[in-house]
This record gives sequence, structure tokens and C-alpha cells, in this order.
Amino acid sequence: MDHGTHLSPLASVVTMAWSGLLVTALVPGAARLLARTPLRERLSVPASVALPLLVLTHAWPVLGQHVGLRPPGGALVTRPALLTAAVLFRLPVTAHTRHRPSDPGRCPHLFLAARRGDALAR
Repeated sequence: MDHGTHLSPLASVVTMAWSGLLVTALVPGAARLLARTPLRERLSVPASVALPLLVLTHAWPVLGQHVGLRPPGGALVTRPALLTAAVLFRLPVTAHTRHRPSDPGRCPHLFLAARRGDALAR
């Protein structure tokens, strides 16, 4: 995502608020809705795959612009990919699928994601 200086301060705030809304409302809502459909078995991936997928999908737009791997569509390509990866990450925790970790297994899955977010924010 390009957060250059060409945006006004208000536009930057609106963009960040929209991104925050997507992460805090849309992703959990989509994961919860998907957890109640028959598609959950087909779309669910193991937790050990979901976390690295989310990290790599997040690193692509953030680090890709610095190393020349920026996608041609920019945020129009990376944002839907990131949202999809985030839903896939939450699905093993929220849905009863063959990939659902045990109760003690779900805690480290979510903890590692929180640590990933903390590390990326620095």
C-alpha cells in the first residue's frame, strides 16, 4: 500500500480508519459467516499453513515496494489478497473443520498472530 505524502492529513486518517474497520469488523464477520456454511471444509487450511500465509501476504505489499516486487494493481490486488488470507487464518479457530486445533492449540495460534502484528507495527 502506498502511503506517500500525496494524501492530505484527513485522507490519510480516513484511509487508516477504513483499513482498521476492515480488519476489526469485516474479517471476523466474514470468518464467522463462512464458519456456518458448508464451504468451510473446502476453504479451511491447517493453522500451521494459515499463519505463514498471512505473514507472507502481509509482507508482500509492505516489503515488496522496497525490493521491486510491488504488484501491478497495487492495493487493488494486495488488499483483497490480505483480507482473504486473514479470513483463512481465522477459519481454523472459528469453524469446526478437520483443521481445527484443540482448545490449547488455538491459543498459541492466536498468540503468534498477535506477536506478528506487534512485530510488524514496530
